[in-house]
Amino acid sequence: MLRCLWLRLSGAASVPGPGRASSRCSLLILCVSIRLCAASLGRSPWAEYYGTKSRYEVLSGVSVPGTDWLAPANCTVLQVNALIRHGTRYPTRKNVPRMVEIHQLIREQGDVGSSLVQALAGWHMWYNERMDGNLHPLGISEMVKLAKRLSARFPALFAVQSYKEKRLKFLTSSKHRCVNSTKSFIQGLESYLNLPDQEGGQWEVNDGLMRFFDHCEKFKNLVENNNTALHQVEIFKNGPEMERIMSNMAKKLGISPSAINANMVEATFYLCTYEFILKGVISPWCDLLEEEDVEVLEYLGDLKQYWKRSYGYKINGLSSYRLFQDLFQYMDQTIEESER
Repeated sequence: MLRCLWLRLSGAASVPGPGRASSRCSLLILCVSIRLCAASLGRSPWAEYYGTKSRYEVLSGVSVPGTDWLAPANCTVLQVNALIRHGTRYPTRKNVPRMVEIHQLIREQGDVGSSLVQALAGWHMWYNERMDGNLHPLGISEMVKLAKRLSARFPALFAVQSYKEKRLKFLTSSKHRCVNSTKSFIQGLESYLNLPDQEGGQWEVNDGLMRFFDHCEKFKNLVENNNTALHQVEIFKNGPEMERIMSNMAKKLGISPSAINANMVEATFYLCTYEFILKGVISPWCDLLEEEDVEVLEYLGDLKQYWKRSYGYKINGLSSYRLFQDLFQYMDQTIEESER
């Protein structure tokens, strides 16, 4: 799971009052991750395939399995840990040139008699490399609302006193979008608690924990900087499924299939996706693809993350040990303090 902001919050243990059971939870862990579900169906073509590039706000009012659990009445919530992805962002510097490439190809070689080509050629390319994955205003709003929802769900922990005593700890990676997501989360919390800006909301940049893969030399050597690590991904990108998509796109545009490559196909899907999540527009870029094509592209993205960040290589999991060690040590500390 990609992560950005880590929120830690501990509260003082309360003594059971008359009539209350003496047994209680020693710990509550809240893991917050963002995953698109079918709730977004109908909002945009193939929205269930957008993955981490989704409009996260779609899920805010929807019940997602596993998120409705609350501590039993005889339990006292002592701690919340939340590992949170950044809010909605702009495209990264890596993807923008590919978007420009496919747009330029259509303008230069597309069938001028095609209404689809005319719509795409006349479309304004407003993405640029300076955006480089920065947090979008929608992402700011998402983080503010998330802070308010968490505060409302755990009022005993998200309290003014806890905030002023700095029992809330915020860790973030150094990525610009992550730092700004953290600031926005704190802004939402302060707004909910009716506190002035920055009274207690301080954060710490800790790439050693939040971007552990950048600090693991073995991971960087075996996977990150290894040209053969994504060998299976390259095989798929040059396989029959992608060849079919390129052929269909070329037919719709009236250009040679050899002029289109796999990166352009991915860029087309990103253009369809970003136009909706950032502007709320169902653009003509979506018309270049069929649902079957989008399923293939979603699989391609999953395949890449499988080998680069997930179960493909053992070191991918081992590199996260420091993060989990830190988490469990903090949990143990909270339990010991509660028992004392």
